[in-house]
Amino acid sequence: MSYIGQDIDQFASQRPQALALLCDEHRYSWAQLADAISRVAHGVAGSVQRGEAVALDFQRADLFLIAFMGVIRAGLVAVVLDGKWAQQRKSDAERRVGCIARLGDAEVLSFLGTELDLVSERSIIAVETDPFYIGFTSGSTGEPKGYLRSHGSWLTGFKTSLDVMGLCASDRIAVPGPMSHSLHLYGAVQALDMGAAVLTISHHQVRRFPKQMHEFGASVVYATPTQLHYLIAAAKGKVVLSDLQCILISGAKWTGQGLADLRSVAPNAEAIEFYGASELSFVSIKGRLDEAPSGSVGLPVPDIKLEIRNSVGACLGTGETGCIWVASPHVFDGYACGSDDSFRQDGRFVTIGDHGWLDANGFLYVIGRENRMLVSSGVNIYPEEAERYLESRSDVAHAAVLPSSDEVRGTVAVALVQAASQQELDPSGLLRDLREKLGASKAPRRVVLLDGDWPMTASGKTDFGQLARRYEQELG
Repeated sequence: MSYIGQDIDQFASQRPQALALLCDEHRYSWAQLADAISRVAHGVAGSVQRGEAVALDFQRADLFLIAFMGVIRAGLVAVVLDGKWAQQRKSDAERRVGCIARLGDAEVLSFLGTELDLVSERSIIAVETDPFYIGFTSGSTGEPKGYLRSHGSWLTGFKTSLDVMGLCASDRIAVPGPMSHSLHLYGAVQALDMGAAVLTISHHQVRRFPKQMHEFGASVVYATPTQLHYLIAAAKGKVVLSDLQCILISGAKWTGQGLADLRSVAPNAEAIEFYGASELSFVSIKGRLDEAPSGSVGLPVPDIKLEIRNSVGACLGTGETGCIWVASPHVFDGYACGSDDSFRQDGRFVTIGDHGWLDANGFLYVIGRENRMLVSSGVNIYPEEAERYLESRSDVAHAAVLPSSDEVRGTVAVALVQAASQQELDPSGLLRDLREKLGASKAPRRVVLLDGDWPMTASGKTDFGQLARRYEQELG
């Protein structure tokens, strides 16, 4: 029997007063954390059955982590909702994956205030093959896809973190969040599973986080490229993170921007970038073990096999571009809800539709997705969502959302809009409406109003290629 977090009681016994979790002003020793997790596991086990799904929707990150560990300890599936979603989207997600309960701050605080009868606590029955987690990533329709993972798929990834990244129980792991992002959830849970102390925050307070990292003595931090940019800016000239040894970067391609400032802020830290996806986990790692060529995403991790295939499934040679197929023990168990053509499986190999190539030394290069999906600050953005909303308005005749390069976010979405006849449009008003409809992370960053003929294909659809060429200056 092996499940995530099974050693936390042992850590509590061996070093009961040592720091396990620090979030905002809330501190937990290993003894306190183990007790809190047991109370949640006991609380939920009495009302739901093994394998059932429980939604998690929290304001406080510490209570979220306690709930997550308690739910999966009880043999249940934790369904992690995005706190930025509208209530209707949360309810839709719960319905689609079959949640039978939702936990939030109030429920967990109630569990923590209830006397725990250990004699009646249900035995832990989770095993490696049991599902434990449903996270969400956007589908091509814009509807969130719920991906399902088993304990074993993450436990093998934890071993990779130890073997390849050199992490250990004496590390102090900083995770700026949010926990709805699989990168941050993975980092925090992996740290607790191996007995390392975790620092996190409940809300995006990046200006305060470097000082907290310094006081905490953080040796490792997980961050997206965008978060790293703001962490460096917040720390520059104010604090030196001399204890920081390792910066784990994922969620989007890091351009290396701000490297000089990074070295001044964290002089002893090495940046390690890893490429992967929520469905795949680790695929390749750049840093520590190699001198990766510019533009590559590093070498495949040791237990992963890659193939580059053409459109009919034939393997391609060195330097040839095609679809990236991955055989890995870290792959997810499937979609709990939603799916699209991007994910395909062929025996033990799977693909999410990324295209790229391998060089003669085995380094992987990723050049893009098969479809139009954009990745901005680690968030998957589907242009069709904004286009459908804009074109549903009576004051809009045509709309197209295209990518534009951005030094901080890597790529941002820009909406090109043509007003309907006799209508006047306010770009700032459109942006406000888009953010209200889609959320700030999914909405275009800019709206450009266009006059003249709207380029169309022979079938009467927007000609995106011609539109991008004609308005290259506006897209920047």
